[in-house]
Amino acid sequence: MDPLDMADLSKAVEGVNLSNPLEDNNTAGKQKLVAGRTALGIAQGRIERKRLSDKAYRDRRKEERNKMQDELHKLTVENKHLKLAIQSLKAERHSMNLKLQSATTATKQLQNAVNKRRRQNVDAGKHLTKPKI
Repeated sequence: MDPLDMADLSKAVEGVNLSNPLEDNNTAGKQKLVAGRTALGIAQGRIERKRLSDKAYRDRRKEERNKMQDELHKLTVENKHLKLAIQSLKAERHSMNLKLQSATTATKQLQNAVNKRRRQNVDAGKHLTKPKI
């Protein structure tokens, strides 16, 4: 046997993990350090950032939903006021139409009376004028 194989075999017998012979035996079974942080620390950081990002998203959606509900309430109230204004204007229009019809009828009656007087005056004037020779 090769001397390296013998050393590996003796370490395996002693209970040392030889899953990666290139890895330092001091860090075997421990997490690798990545730029001063462990892989677990990196994963926990990602989880925390995701949790914060999700919370911020939920908060934005909640705020947006509240704004939309406020806007809906405001527009509902405005719509009710506009419907009442429409009803009032329709009633006023109906009242004005009745007044207009009454005034139109009175105007026609006065016009007929004026025309009748004119005809009477014309007819009376014909009798009073001297015939032309």
